[in-house]
Amino acid sequence: MNALKKTLVATLGSVFFATSTVSYAMTTASYPIETVGPFDTYDLSSASVALLNESKAATNPGDTYAGYYQGHVNEHVLGSTAITSTLLNSSYEITAVARFTGETISFDGVNSLFSISSAGGPDADFKLLFDAANNRDLVADSGYTDTTLGESLLEGTIVGGTGSLTLLGGGIVDGLGFTTLEIAVTKTAANIFDPDILSAGALLRLTLDEDGALTSPITSVLGELVDSPNDLLVGVDAELRLAAVPLPAAFWLFGGALGLLGIYARRRN
Repeated sequence: MNALKKTLVATLGSVFFATSTVSYAMTTASYPIETVGPFDTYDLSSASVALLNESKAATNPGDTYAGYYQGHVNEHVLGSTAITSTLLNSSYEITAVARFTGETISFDGVNSLFSISSAGGPDADFKLLFDAANNRDLVADSGYTDTTLGESLLEGTIVGGTGSLTLLGGGIVDGLGFTTLEIAVTKTAANIFDPDILSAGALLRLTLDEDGALTSPITSVLGELVDSPNDLLVGVDAELRLAAVPLPAAFWLFGGALGLLGIYARRRN
């Protein structure tokens, strides 16, 4: 068995029982324009980006770098079923932004493993925002932090996470990259979620891909410039899962290992 696959299978085995007890937070959202639900997941568009500042230079264990993500919601999902949201991305939009710190665990010249922690500072690490203006623009780096509610739909602090990148020639190999952010929900908008998800946890899983067509015209993410040869700007496909209780630490390891097993299988085929 391939060494990578052996490692991933071992990881899955070690966390299976912890993850099997996780229950998701099913809720209904009464947005100002329409009510959607019940659902337990926000599916975020693959037309999203992440900037990992100076991450290519973070080759030694303990090296840190700043990460930034912005994207928008494509649909609401319950289990694996899409829930109707007729006016989403026509009469309103829901955007997601995250700021985090990455720390290198190991790097062998090709494969990088890293942990995720809070970005720190006065602003929330993660925000989900409702905007009736529907004006996001990736290239202009604008519209992703706008809200017509006067507050975020949801805010949270990043309390853990892990990730992996396989890099050759300065880029990601065939989309072989992921990072998973464990979020403790610290604030929800009033009178939106029923039941409220303030006591919930959330898992933001980012699948990273070197999508030059998407990223080539982008010069900044959340106001942070892409201005160094050591910066890594990538396309992202993502989902935000809501958990009924704060997630056990093993859960994001499980999600990451599943993702790598899937990528491994596709590459073998």
